[in-house]
Amino acid sequence: MDNKSIVEPEVSVQPAKGLFIPRYLLPVYALLLIAIGWFSAQHWRNNEAFAAPALAQVAPSAAVKTVVSRQTVPNADIETVHDKNKPAQQVGSDKKASPSLASDELAPLRYSAHIYASEDDKRSITLNGQRYQEGDSPAPNLTIEQIQQDVTIFNFNGEVFTLDALEDWPGGKVDRESAAEGSE
Repeated sequence: MDNKSIVEPEVSVQPAKGLFIPRYLLPVYALLLIAIGWFSAQHWRNNEAFAAPALAQVAPSAAVKTVVSRQTVPNADIETVHDKNKPAQQVGSDKKASPSLASDELAPLRYSAHIYASEDDKRSITLNGQRYQEGDSPAPNLTIEQIQQDVTIFNFNGEVFTLDALEDWPGGKVDRESAAEGSE
């Protein structure tokens, strides 16, 4: 036998596929990419040339104003036809007259939008199709005291009560029991 033969294991080295990045640099690169994204977003947001145009809400009555002219026929004979079998109806009976409310009763409120923001002047709610902010009065003797994240605090004739966001008020008296239930 040959004295020079030494048993050596066969070692096969495969070439690396792709770019080798040390593990300790991966978080550094991740933070770098996040910072680049963050600062570029701030640049585009503050640049007026690339800012999105503000959308303005246009009221339907202000959007289109049309002039309607009525033409009358002079000396026209108008004859009304009455059916004797049907009783006569009063004019304006098609519309239901809203019952007059006592001074201690609150009219029904339809709550359709609730916008809460950290800035006071951007908070608003929509009641009966109209937009209101804190301090506004949507009904007689009713004041919006505060708009919070999930509730709105109202003051009706000195009685403070809360209403959950987007919860309609059925109408009626605001008593201490309902004010206490609403505040819980």
